[in-house]
Amino acid sequence: MINEPYIKITVTVVIIGYMVYLFWKNVQNFMKCQQARADFIRLHKKDELVFVNQQMLLCTILSFCILTLVIMFLLGDKMTADVQELYWYRVAYISLILIFVGLIFDGLSKRRMILSHDAFQVDEGTFRFRSIVNFEQRGTFFRVVRVLMNDGQKVVVSRKMGMQLSDAYDAWKARKKTKR
Repeated sequence: MINEPYIKITVTVVIIGYMVYLFWKNVQNFMKCQQARADFIRLHKKDELVFVNQQMLLCTILSFCILTLVIMFLLGDKMTADVQELYWYRVAYISLILIFVGLIFDGLSKRRMILSHDAFQVDEGTFRFRSIVNFEQRGTFFRVVRVLMNDGQKVVVSRKMGMQLSDAYDAWKARKKTKR
């Protein structure tokens, strides 16, 4: 491995710095999404709101984060006798932990949706049902639903969220027909 202290410190700072940058970008996106959700709830406080979450994904990522912490603290020094290699293992574990925590914030911002009687809020955007053109099933391994809007914008949601969004859209269309 790398034995020069300056190179070692430089590589460590670059790796950890990049992971902190990715983590910070996910936290900033989470904050923006939380503000958008609060605004949506404030505007639709008289409506019955349905919250759609993806807890299984977040629990899986959290379990990987905890597993990485356990391996780092309990088994990290038993993997190798060389102190130089132990240093790089710890840098890798810290990087993995930052990635997993950033993914949790990313999942909390992108894998949550709020449905209202005439609109929905996902990620940072609020969309009206009347602006939906159609729904497209996409992907083979990771199935997602792409919602096409009349202004050309595309909103990608998970399959579960897409099914609930489609049901809410159909209910909105039925209410619209009965009003006429």
